[in-house]
Amino acid sequence: MSAYALTHESLRGDVPPAGTTIGPYRVEKTIGAGGLGVVLEAVHVTTGRRVAIKVLPLRAAADPEAVVRFRRETRAAAKIGSDHVVRVIDSGDLDSGLPYLVMEHLEGTSLAELLEQAAPLRVDDVVDWVLQAIHGIKEAHALGIVHRDLKPANLFLAPRASGPRIVKVLDFGAAKVTDGSPLDAETGGSVTVATSLIGSPRYMAPEQIRSALEVDARADVYALGATLHELLTGKPLFAADTLARIFAQVLWDVPEPVSNGRPDVPSGLDAVVARCLAKDRSERFPSVKELAAALAPFASPAGRLLAAELTGATEEASAHADALAAAPSAERTATTKEPAKPAPAKVRAARLFRSNAEPEVARAARRSKRPGAPSTTVMEDAKDARDAPRSSGTMRLDKFVLARDAAPPATRTMKLAAFVLAPFRPSQAPPRPTSSRTVRMARFDAANAMGPSDAAALVDARDAHDGSARAGWKGNVAALAIGIVAFVALLTVALFAGR
Repeated sequence: MSAYALTHESLRGDVPPAGTTIGPYRVEKTIGAGGLGVVLEAVHVTTGRRVAIKVLPLRAAADPEAVVRFRRETRAAAKIGSDHVVRVIDSGDLDSGLPYLVMEHLEGTSLAELLEQAAPLRVDDVVDWVLQAIHGIKEAHALGIVHRDLKPANLFLAPRASGPRIVKVLDFGAAKVTDGSPLDAETGGSVTVATSLIGSPRYMAPEQIRSALEVDARADVYALGATLHELLTGKPLFAADTLARIFAQVLWDVPEPVSNGRPDVPSGLDAVVARCLAKDRSERFPSVKELAAALAPFASPAGRLLAAELTGATEEASAHADALAAAPSAERTATTKEPAKPAPAKVRAARLFRSNAEPEVARAARRSKRPGAPSTTVMEDAKDARDAPRSSGTMRLDKFVLARDAAPPATRTMKLAAFVLAPFRPSQAPPRPTSSRTVRMARFDAANAMGPSDAAALVDARDAHDGSARAGWKGNVAALAIGIVAFVALLTVALFAGR
């Protein structure tokens, strides 16, 4: 399908018919109309190159302002060197004095037609297409040109000989040249009066409705937001049935969030569209460059490269955008990110620990293990940590679960020797007991901080510890019994020897 769909039936008359020659081009047929003229398909008589020629018809040329605006479009489009703006090849005047503009001939479909045929569109495809449009609009803004009529119908998706399809921005007939720009002097200043209605109402910014003169690049940011909203949801931003109601909606109604109709749209992208559509232009992105940077995390890898080119981002920033795009949507945007809720099992463990564990144990269980520190019991570690600040480091199982002696139980002979020699050893305080509840609380706190794999290790460590404790208990009883028997034997021998 041609890029220049027929939208203005009143402009079809008074145009060169098929077979007419315009310069070196022979007209073949009328293929459509733009904002200020009729578009003809023509062929270069020598090279056979197919082109599109836009001509201002007589009934439109009766308005001097229309003629000046048409010539301004010619100069504006010719100055923009982006591949994402339809290329101007030539321009001139017909014998009748009407101006014409020769442009590249495009085959493909507009985004408006594609939306009707293939909705819903992929999120990353939509973002990529808008980023390509931004590439062209950014160069226009650098020249002081505000498009003022961006919409899906003016974004054309054309095939290329190699590589993916490319988006081209069409129809600069409603463009405004800002004061002080290089084109302002060339085109003789503005021809738009404050009461002129320039653009398509559904995509016009509120300030553009109030006055077509009082617009800047942020009016195009609004139009790109309205385009994004429509391409993602499949329906216009505002759908009133009369022009007056559309104006009222644009001026005062808050647009419906994109995610209401597309749950798969990331919340961060929803926020980007909402900012574009702010009623107060000071709250929008100040330029399309900032808009491109905000859209980058939601684009494809090729789209993020284009965004990096638009924003001048470094490779590191591009890699960061890759990481953001790979993350879940809730983690992409800090402004909309909500704190994650803890798992129910962790909540129960934390509550149980807080309600039962001693304060010293609680502090010990939250303290990171120092590199090289020897293993101690839970209560001894609590004593060391009593005045130490809390930290959020990774907890170690050997400190909290393997709190008791890790060495194997002593042999019976060693126990007997220890018992016999105990009265002759220097006095020392008995070891501080570690209650089963203390160990259990420490386990709960360790499970609260560990992941699933660590939880499995925790169970293994617990079983090993319990087995070691049981073995140690049995060994102690046996040693005590042997000690008693040995003592009785020694006492008996002493009694008989005294006799």
